[in-house]
Amino acid sequence: MIEHRITSRSVGALGSSGVDMSFLLGPAVSSINTVRILAGGGLGEHPAETWQVFYVLSGLVEVTGSDDTHDAPRTIVLEPEQAVQWAPGEQRSSRALVDSLVVLIEATEQIPSARPL
Repeated sequence: MIEHRITSRSVGALGSSGVDMSFLLGPAVSSINTVRILAGGGLGEHPAETWQVFYVLSGLVEVTGSDDTHDAPRTIVLEPEQAVQWAPGEQRSSRALVDSLVVLIEATEQIPSARPL
């Protein structure tokens, strides 16, 4: 599991104003899904089939996953505009602490536009 800080930037092109945009996608995105998770609900532990970015739009979601720098799985709480990325084969799970809305992005390769914390 790689933690990510999604950065935003103001968009002023084409006469735009009052717009901040977060650039989430890379060239290898294969699907984008929204996931509504009720408080106390969640996705059970299972391996990621593809590269996946789990981006919280609203709510609070506790995610557990493995990574290359820790011996045991670790758990973190994601707030809105926070994300993690899982590699294919990584075991992971999630549980909403409050009603939450998440975007799940699946890709054929690591999504480089998200920046590690």
